Amino acid sequence: NVVAKINDTEYTTLQGALSAAQSGDTVRLLDDVDSAAALTVPGGVTLDGNGFSINYTGARVEADKPNSGAFLTVNADADGVTIRDVIINAGENIRHGVQFYCADSCVLENVTVNGGAWTSVMVNGAQDVTVKDSILNPKEGAYATIEYGMGSGVTTIPSVELENVTSNGDIVVWVDNDTVNRVVDADGSDHITTAEEAADVILEKITTTNNDSITVMIQVSSEAGAAPETVVKPSTKPAPSTGGSSVTRYEVAA
Repeated sequence: NVVAKINDTEYTTLQGALSAAQSGDTVRLLDDVDSAAALTVPGGVTLDGNGFSINYTGARVEADKPNSGAFLTVNADADGVTIRDVIINAGENIRHGVQFYCADSCVLENVTVNGGAWTSVMVNGAQDVTVKDSILNPKEGAYATIEYGMGSGVTTIPSVELENVTSNGDIVVWVDNDTVNRVVDADGSDHITTAEEAADVILEKITTTNNDSITVMIQVSSEAGAAPETVVKPSTKPAPSTGGSSVTRYEVAA
């Protein structure tokens, strides 16, 4: 029942292999893997799926809410991770398929991510993340393909490059209210007074290669006096209780 190996050392669980992996190691799958628990990839490690799949089998803790977090996570300071040649079946019971959290210089290459109740990929305070030659298929009804975020306590403005990325629908990068305000604060751009100016700062951090159309979507409040204008959650998340809203879409040229 060996499912993975590092060099000549074999492991009967992927979790066991990831726990043993050191920077510079390659964890190579030898079979499909089911996991009811979320998995973490250590810094400097390559997870080589070898064409096999990693399948999330966890049940929801609450019937009407997907589990928090992501199925595969690259955590803070776990720089230099590569995830390649694998099918990640995240399903609909967890929010994100893959999350890069405050880690630098990470790559998702030749990967298919199926599912993620909210998004297939979350880039949260991570810099120089490259998603290339990959297929992102979030759950039907998910609010975006990729979320570009700065979570609570995150001070680093994330950056991501999409290269030859496809999806089962429009490729939408979602930027929420908290992220817009934190990006503006971290950028030190006191001159920003509109969502369009905030978007200019954010779009410098989202680049594309060999993609005809990537949409960065920001939903902005019509309330006067906001600096920058308030960004609200999409309709699949709790709607604002007061104030009108509109949707601004920014097309990113390849």
